[in-house]
Amino acid sequence: EACAILALFRRMAAKVEASKEQTPLKKAAITAFAVVLEMTSGGLFMENVKMEKQRTSLPYPTILRKVLGQGIRGFEAGLWPWGLLLGVTKGYVLGGSKVELNNLFKNAGMSKEGADLASGFGAGAVQGMFMSPILLARTRVNQSLAERAAKGTVDTTLMAEMKISGRILTEAVKNEGAGVLLSGMGTFIVKRSLDWGTR
Repeated sequence: EACAILALFRRMAAKVEASKEQTPLKKAAITAFAVVLEMTSGGLFMENVKMEKQRTSLPYPTILRKVLGQGIRGFEAGLWPWGLLLGVTKGYVLGGSKVELNNLFKNAGMSKEGADLASGFGAGAVQGMFMSPILLARTRVNQSLAERAAKGTVDTTLMAEMKISGRILTEAVKNEGAGVLLSGMGTFIVKRSLDWGTR
């Protein structure tokens, strides 16, 4: 009986340990949620301020007045639709591919540390590949938002913003060709790979 009880405890402990392991889908969903939460709680705002500073070289107080003068629309500018899509993709792809690659490398015989390192580089590369076209779209939309804000024409509905965003991306592809979506992708893949591989 003691052996049976011990075996039962071992099976229970194994189940608990197995439930701690993350699946790619679970990790992807958690990471996507975390990224969107970060974006909506000020991360996107800070990124937009940084991009506007790079674009215009205006002093930060001027940029902040312009952005915050639009209220919540200014604070969350660029969130809908490309920012949200970027956030979900950024988190979902990174989290899922990290776990999937980690499992793949471990099953191939790599040490835990080696698999973790290699999967970080790989997941960063996958993230860069998925994010690059969306980031381009968001950058173009943010530029348009800044130009429209300067003219005082940003006060639109979510659906109108989505139409404007779609039109901006369509015009970019029409004027510059489909290759515009791949612009800078190689560099971005290397950047994201190094970023996540060295964490």
